[in-house]
Amino acid sequence: MEKVKNMIGNVIFDLGGVLLSVDWEKRFQQCHLTGEKKEQVGRATIFNPDWLLLDKGLPEDMIAEKMIRKEPEAEPEIRRFLESFSGVIRKRDYVETWIRNLKNAGLNVYVLSNFCQKAAKDNREELGFLTEMDGVVFSYETGMIKPEREIYWHLLNEYQLKPEECVFIDDRVDNIEAGEREGIRGILFTSQGQASAELEKLLQIKLEKIDTVDSRKETETGESTL
Repeated sequence: MEKVKNMIGNVIFDLGGVLLSVDWEKRFQQCHLTGEKKEQVGRATIFNPDWLLLDKGLPEDMIAEKMIRKEPEAEPEIRRFLESFSGVIRKRDYVETWIRNLKNAGLNVYVLSNFCQKAAKDNREELGFLTEMDGVVFSYETGMIKPEREIYWHLLNEYQLKPEECVFIDDRVDNIEAGEREGIRGILFTSQGQASAELEKLLQIKLEKIDTVDSRKETETGESTL
């Protein structure tokens, strides 16, 4: 496998929608929520701007009360929905191979992700691959979220990285653009194959192709996550 030929030596990954699939529909099913109750809980939680407060690491009890005020008639269901996030996160099957290929090419690999503490705690097994990373920044640990510029600099300062020596892979345009404003090259993720091809072109290297169920599924069905 070819080694990196230019100054970029660090690949920064988002998690949800890139290395992980996130299925909140599964949580609705676990809670047996359908119809109007499902709509109410959705409006109070995952479709509520206050949902991002979880990623900022604010107290869960305070956030729950704000969500309940949004849909007070669904208080019991909202509390049940927020009890556990176990099973809503699944590691995509190309993750370890992709990380290994990048590291074999001489690259350092990092994570910068908007993530809440409960999701991390309840899905430890699916996040086991993070031990292979050279560094990880979860938003809930910093009180900042993407696309705020401060969280990009938190990662850069924490691991003594230079922005011009990094490339950031994320599935949201606003997060990519925020990184680019700080001098970090960006690749907008739509599939593993697409992102890997753009990375090869940028770094002037050849990576081993990964043919996996997840990479084929993304290409064929346009799998999306919340």
